[in-house]
Amino acid sequence: MKPSMPPFLFPHKGFTAFIFLASLLFVFLGIWQSYRLEWKQNLIQSIQHNTKQTPENFFALLKKNNASIPHSSSLTSSSLFPHEFHPASLKGHFLHNSHTFLVDRSPKGAPGVHVFMAFQPQTSNQESTPPAVLVNRGWIPFDVREHGGWIQLLPEKKDITLSSFTGTFRLFRPPSWVRNLALPHNTPATNTFFRLNPHDIQKKLNIKLNTQAYLVEELPQGSRKYPIPGPWTPNIPNNHLLYAITWFSLAILIVVLWGLYGISLGKNQKNQNHNT
Repeated sequence: MKPSMPPFLFPHKGFTAFIFLASLLFVFLGIWQSYRLEWKQNLIQSIQHNTKQTPENFFALLKKNNASIPHSSSLTSSSLFPHEFHPASLKGHFLHNSHTFLVDRSPKGAPGVHVFMAFQPQTSNQESTPPAVLVNRGWIPFDVREHGGWIQLLPEKKDITLSSFTGTFRLFRPPSWVRNLALPHNTPATNTFFRLNPHDIQKKLNIKLNTQAYLVEELPQGSRKYPIPGPWTPNIPNNHLLYAITWFSLAILIVVLWGLYGISLGKNQKNQNHNT
């Protein structure tokens, strides 16, 4: 004889509807994380590819990126455009009285600030002077900022020193909505910034800046004591496969628990019928 199926009684309609909707939600979240997994993999591959390219002129890269950004509203905190993180070069000189500070932690989590300086591109006599380009020179602790003297550790000593500079091409972008809620507002009066807003920095320094992109200085580890330069290429975690498995597992789990609960109800009803 074939074994009989265990008795089953559908739980309350409201409870069953809740389980059905919850399982659909978990499946949707699992599918969404699957798409996020593919997006994150492409993001990481694109960054790794760009960082290995030969340096190109900053303004040439900016022109290429402008062609790929149809509307300024499309630039979000998580956007990555084709040439971001590409090495970029400029000829000109640093304006050493143009430093400003962005409060942030070091890659090891120590509190401090990133030092930004304006770099004035060199032009021929026939060309109009382009806006200065902000450069992230590196990170210093709060106490080093207060004591001063860190600027003497930089190789350039005078504004008029012409040099060729190569850094990592980055685009200004708004903070994510979470960081936007958590970050304090910029305080230009104390030269302290919590948000990398080129318009605020431009007003503080009274220097015309390029408000679309900036450069990050990257040097071999130990090149100088302060400011500590990059590499600041982000170490992006990719846990979306784990998240997708979690959501799909939860969808299966609640359906199984619903089924076991229905079997339990069926057995109880069967026992009650035998007793009567």
